[in-house]
Amino acid sequence: MGRSFISIETLKRHIDRLSHYKINTFHWHLTEDLAWRLQSDVVPRLTDSSVTVRFPGQYYTKQQARDLVDYCKQRHVLLIPEIDMPGHSAAFRRATGYDMQSSEGKALVKQLLREVCDLFDVPYLHIGTDEVAFNDSLFVPEMATVVRDCGKEVIGWLPGARLDKKMIRQLWMSTVKPAAGQPVIDSRNLYLNHFSTLADLISVYQRTICDTTWGSSERLGAIACVWNDRKQPNETEIERLNGFYPIMLAVAERSWRGGGLPETEAGTVIQNQPDFAEFEDRLLTHKRQYFNSLEFPYVRQSTINWRISEPLANQGKLEAVFPPETENLDLQGIEATGVQFICVTFGGQLSCGRT
Repeated sequence: MGRSFISIETLKRHIDRLSHYKINTFHWHLTEDLAWRLQSDVVPRLTDSSVTVRFPGQYYTKQQARDLVDYCKQRHVLLIPEIDMPGHSAAFRRATGYDMQSSEGKALVKQLLREVCDLFDVPYLHIGTDEVAFNDSLFVPEMATVVRDCGKEVIGWLPGARLDKKMIRQLWMSTVKPAAGQPVIDSRNLYLNHFSTLADLISVYQRTICDTTWGSSERLGAIACVWNDRKQPNETEIERLNGFYPIMLAVAERSWRGGGLPETEAGTVIQNQPDFAEFEDRLLTHKRQYFNSLEFPYVRQSTINWRISEPLANQGKLEAVFPPETENLDLQGIEATGVQFICVTFGGQLSCGRT
């Protein structure tokens, strides 16, 4: 949510829908380089429009946060708030003038952590620690101690989570495997910000969660991430372009039923797999019955024979045009059996044509 803003009303709609499919955790990423989205009495300026790069003036009040915690509890959904540190913290620097790893910054962060722990009546707090260079090796252990002193367990992304052996690790790098004796949450290749719903859904469906068939006290489950890296004009576009609902149902399917392939073997092409076709039938039935008024950008693809081309380089010329962009495409009947398509990406745009 730090990179964009989604209203409390929309979040509640998401939680209502997903709780029906036993998605029982909502990871609320509240801070980012672009904005600090949670009201603070310790540093009120954190949510000021002058330090907010994207959607200024839009943040969550403390009362809204308390209300959402209660709303989730009523639906058996665990809310996990995240205050990302010491990376992804440019909003903090703009508001305070301090780097989080400076002595002044650390003192403020500790106060903020106590404020957040007091605000959220939940058992966990996520402290980020990803994508950052550590110039203070004590930063993560000190912050973890503050959270534990407040009576909560600590979750962190790699690499920072390696600096505290008791921390629950959330994995995002595909090269990292769940370590024996270490509780982990799996988010490897579960990022839904590619604007490629068909491929992302298959990838999620094929993936074994935590590289194991069954969950345990060490293999805690999976969290799929909708980061909204690129600014969208409204919440509807965020749902549509990230394929939020159909992919979330694929996450529920794989998480609760187990199975799938190891993370390194899962691909994005399925051929002649009856189990996926059966899942797709159920998915499209639910689309018609329960999501007909919502954004559910998914069409049948188990009957389509895909052939993926290599990239076509534009040599830096944004105006360059290639086949199949020049073809007059008729994509009606995309669900028909036996149709072949070729797809190519141009600067992040997906272009498809019949073969």
